[in-house]
Amino acid sequence: MKSLLLTTALILALAFQSCNTRKIERIGTEETIDLSGRWNDSDSRMTQKPW
Repeated sequence: MKSLLLTTALILALAFQSCNTRKIERIGTEETIDLSGRWNDSDSRMTQKPW
């Protein structure tokens, strides 16, 4: 019974540990990050030629 409880606790600990894989970083306000991979307003502003 004791080994079953220990095994269950170990499995639960590993399950909760594997859920915590997301990492969040702060970026600069002027930095542009492409999330979708598609052409968007930021891309059009970066390629716009000044007249």
